[in-house]
Order: sequence, then structure tokens, then C-alpha cells
Amino acid sequence: MKKNERTKKAFLYQSVAEELQQAIAAGKYLPGDKLPSERELMETYGISRITVRQAMAILESRGMSQSIQGKGSYVPLIGLRQDLLQLTNFQELLEESGYEARTRVLPKDLPFDQVDSPVPPGFQVLNILGFADDVPIMCYHSRLAPELAEDFYKEAQKLQSEHFPFSTFDLYFRLNVPIGKVDQTLRAVAANQSLAMLLHLAPGSPLIQLHTRIYSPDGHLMELKTAHYRSNYYSFSFTRQIATFEPPQAP
Repeated sequence: MKKNERTKKAFLYQSVAEELQQAIAAGKYLPGDKLPSERELMETYGISRITVRQAMAILESRGMSQSIQGKGSYVPLIGLRQDLLQLTNFQELLEESGYEARTRVLPKDLPFDQVDSPVPPGFQVLNILGFADDVPIMCYHSRLAPELAEDFYKEAQKLQSEHFPFSTFDLYFRLNVPIGKVDQTLRAVAANQSLAMLLHLAPGSPLIQLHTRIYSPDGHLMELKTAHYRSNYYSFSFTRQIATFEPPQAP
């Protein structure tokens, strides 16, 4: 393909993406509305299916659309804002923003290349994938202390069979396991191949990574967890209390 042809194709899908984004911003398509189908966009703009998909990929990377397999593309609902200073119930967080929450227990041997810390001796793995409606938006990779692992895994399987959305924090409450302290570290990362596949993203897409260490009241490490969140759905916040500042008196 000649250079000018590549430039023309790039301009086409970027132009379509910009026009759709402007329509969303103007309120033509509201949160939760379905966007035109691939066929409709092909006929409207006289472009190929590949060009349509490139345009929609740009929209999704900007958080302006979400693709639901077998249903099409939609304008995302309100984003999920999670307070880091509170233990938030996964189901409540999503339902407050208008989503239907769902979780699925994943195989223990999935390759999580982006988990920094190794599994401590005796700790067992629990992997959970969380959905908003039918879109995978977060993935938990937990390593549980030996005395908790079996009961937590059984409870996770039970909740899944009952179609009850959950995070590992819910397991502590349901099994009456007290939590003493939670340490968390937040950073931005790019999705590797395995995470991109799980979260239905292109490799290199931006993710929010949250490392969590959960301790018992006596300081015993109970869980190491690495969570990855789609950045076009999630934001995290906390409020600081600042002591009154009094400047030093002049001599």
C-alpha cells in the first residue's frame, strides 16, 4: 500500500471517530444508548468494516464507547468512583452507577506476568474476573494464606453458583474473618497480552493496578492481591484531613 493511501485510510477512521465523539458530546447519544452498528456506519460513511472497527477502537480507547460481544457498542454509563479509604462492596458500587454486576472465578494457573510479588510459601491462588453488564472491567489475582485458602475458594464457588457478585473483601465478611489493616499501592500500567485478552482490550491499553496487602488484627499477612481495572471505567479517590497550618511568628 502506498503512503498516501495509508494516510487517507488513517484520516477516514479518525474522522469517523471524531464525528461520533462530537455526537456523543452533543447529547445525540446518551449514556447507555446503543451506537450505530458496523453495517449502519459502513453505509453512512461509505467505508469498509475494517475502517469502522478502527474508528470504534479509537472511541473505546477514549472511554467514549464500550463494546458488548454479540450486542454492539454503547455509550458508557457513569464511571465507577471508588474511595480508597473505605472497603467497598463490588455489587453496590456497580449498581449505584447503573450497571449489573457479575463475577466469575478463573483458573488458578492463568499467566499474570504483571504481578510483581511471588506467591509466598503455602499461599493459594484465587483469580476473579468482574463484569459491568457483560463487559469485563477488572481482574483480581489473590494469594491467600493457607488457613484461609480452602474456605475462601469454596465460598467463592458457592457465590458464583448463586450468581452473587463479590470481591475477596466480601469473603472476609461472609466467613467472619476479621481484618486488622489494609495496605494499598496504586499505579498506572499498560495491559500485557494475558490481561488484554481477559479484559477485552488491545495490548498496551491503560490499566489501573492496585496492590493490596491484607493483615489480621494481630499483624499476620492473610492476602496479597493484585487488581487490574479498566481505566475507562474506574477512578479512585480519597479525602485528606489537613491540620491547621500556623506560620511561624516573626522575631
